[in-house]
Amino acid sequence: MSVPLSPEIPFGEWLPDIGAYNGGLTDAKNCIGYDVTYGPVKSLVSSSNAMTGKCLGSYAMRSSSGVVHVFAGTATKLYKLNGSSWDDVTNISADYTTAADGYWVFTNFGDLVIATNYNDDIQVFDVSSSTDFTDLSATAPRARFVFVLNNFLVCLDTVDSDGAIGNRVRWSPLGDPQGNWTPSISTQAGFNDLFGGGFKNTAGTGTDSYGTILQDSGIWRMQYVGGDSIFQFDLQVQDRGTVYPRSVTTNGELSYFIDIDGLCAFNGTGVINIGENKINRWFFDNFNSSYAYNMSASIDPVNKLYALAFPTVDNGSPDSALVLLYNYKSGKFTYLEQALDVIFGFLTVGYTLDTLSAAYPNIETVPYSLDSTFWQGGDFLFGAIDADGKLGVFSGQPYTAILATPEARLNPSGKATICGLFPILEQGTVEARIGTREKLTDNVSYTDWQGQNSITNEIDIMINARFTRAEFEFSGDWDNAKAYAYRLKMGGIV
Repeated sequence: MSVPLSPEIPFGEWLPDIGAYNGGLTDAKNCIGYDVTYGPVKSLVSSSNAMTGKCLGSYAMRSSSGVVHVFAGTATKLYKLNGSSWDDVTNISADYTTAADGYWVFTNFGDLVIATNYNDDIQVFDVSSSTDFTDLSATAPRARFVFVLNNFLVCLDTVDSDGAIGNRVRWSPLGDPQGNWTPSISTQAGFNDLFGGGFKNTAGTGTDSYGTILQDSGIWRMQYVGGDSIFQFDLQVQDRGTVYPRSVTTNGELSYFIDIDGLCAFNGTGVINIGENKINRWFFDNFNSSYAYNMSASIDPVNKLYALAFPTVDNGSPDSALVLLYNYKSGKFTYLEQALDVIFGFLTVGYTLDTLSAAYPNIETVPYSLDSTFWQGGDFLFGAIDADGKLGVFSGQPYTAILATPEARLNPSGKATICGLFPILEQGTVEARIGTREKLTDNVSYTDWQGQNSITNEIDIMINARFTRAEFEFSGDWDNAKAYAYRLKMGGIV
């Protein structure tokens, strides 16, 4: 007697916080959650040599002439990418003194790349003319965080002539961050100390219209009004904010950050807890907050992702070992296992045949095919500095991914016999295993991993149990994992 195939069961959301028997996927590793399918994360491929020292920040920008420049910083040095090598562009006056829990924050003001690590004077590099970084301005403060708002460079958590002021916001002269920062109505340089949202400004994001400033327990809107005030500051949200500044980034519409109760987004007026009842508990169970200064965050506009790399408890080291991926179009979370120093948005630099041969004299070491868009320059590729200090982009073969279904009682009246699994995806190789138990308090027992039958494309597994779950492993050039179905009989073994 033929055993029927169940209706298709879509791969739903990964919801680790609500348990195995509550309808959500229990694992979603090394993949991206789109609206109705899961797709691959391409593997990290190194494309540079290693810099000396752990990377504490990296940045890519396109100049006014269309040339892409990539920068990175360690505790004592700043580097600029030259082909596949890192050129030392440290200020010639002295090496830097980044604190043990410090990091570099970069932005660009036109062709000026600006870098700060709080301990040293703010640094600047003009991509049209500089050979090394120099001090930004004798009158500029030191700062923990910098961003650009309208035509101003904005500094947060500053060290000024009156000392370290954690809740201070200070901004440059209009259109001239290298100018005189002394407060002046005529130049519009100025400052404001924010009270009511905490003791420290931790991070900020800016657009042409307004800036968002996150404190440890408050979120402010900073808007240009001109006149004697220059900027207006409005406390939009109280008792919400972040103590993890390296979790903060923006996609231009929403600012993402880790609050004390999970992953949140600020939309300009209010906060949305996007991780609630999904991944917040999972995140804090895995996050090693002792090394929070080694977090890094970025937006992947191609795949519509907010990516947060963070050190883990299990890893036990300062390095980031997991990357939380949030698809801000589908609302789905997944995660990536990848050791790295920094994750960031990378723009391909562009190569001619001459610079390509200089960077890769041995054709066998070229990391991409010669017709790859990587060599054209200016394209966005999600990038990282790996744990070896090498620049890499996520453009290789797909990582092997795992999707684990929720636990279910397939026969409400008793046991069910699974006679096979049918995974629904476009391409790639699939293996699966079944986990079973008789009571929800029992440990889960798993079958061996089993591949697809070459004729039916089904996975031939025979198991009889009361509570059942399935794990699927996708490898090779896989894509668009959509759903699965059981070949199922109610009751005992067929």
